[in-house]
Amino acid sequence: LPSVLEAKCNTRSFNLPGNGILHVRAEEAVGSGTFVLKMSGEKFTNTKGIFRKSDPFYQIVRSDVGERGPEWNVVHRSQPIMNKLSPDWPEERIELSKLCYGDIDKRLQLSIFDYEKNGDHVFMGGIEISVAEVVENFQNEQFELEITKKKKKTGKLILHWAEVTYNE
Repeated sequence: LPSVLEAKCNTRSFNLPGNGILHVRAEEAVGSGTFVLKMSGEKFTNTKGIFRKSDPFYQIVRSDVGERGPEWNVVHRSQPIMNKLSPDWPEERIELSKLCYGDIDKRLQLSIFDYEKNGDHVFMGGIEISVAEVVENFQNEQFELEITKKKKKTGKLILHWAEVTYNE
């Protein structure tokens, strides 16, 4: 760990046997707590054509600074809801240290994808937001976020519950 923390951008690469490389990054978590989130989608644009419906899931991506500069890393991915253009995802509990290093003002990308078995998921739209903005906008009443792709509305997310709970 000390060699990682002393390296540029707190990132270090290690050569593995068999020509592999392990990239390790260490970041300081500002605080500890949990982000509790309950969402659904409404009227997402179908990516499957006439005879099939999309299988939407959402993922949250965080910006980090790596050896080669800024990079986006997936920090959370929901389960896909099969054959639904208006999915209802179960409540999620995400550790703030994993999501945003405990910095609830850190910008995150919340994106919707159509699940594909081969892993070649299709981007359906997204929004850039922080945990603080989600919690502030929620205020114990559900609210909606417009999802866009290339500046075109592709559906909306409905937040049914959003809160941050801190560990004592």
